Amino acid sequence: MTKQTPLSIITFFIIAFGLTFAFSKLTTIPFYSVDIKDILCGFGPLISAIICYKLFATPTTFSMGGTQPAKTWLIVLFQL
Repeated sequence: MTKQTPLSIITFFIIAFGLTFAFSKLTTIPFYSVDIKDILCGFGPLISAIICYKLFATPTTFSMGGTQPAKTWLIVLFQL
């Protein structure tokens, strides 16, 4: 773990909790039977992740197939 990792994690949590808290203080925003305020509260961590991704220039190392893509997708196909 590098020195930047704890900083990025702490920054993510501060922004996520701050946005969620701010959205929770809004008045009720009804849309049919759904309260939009609850949906906005769920977007706090998403917005925080996007901000931290841009702020810390996080490299993307995600792979849908993992380290052995042929084996992974073969198992997925047999599960269907």
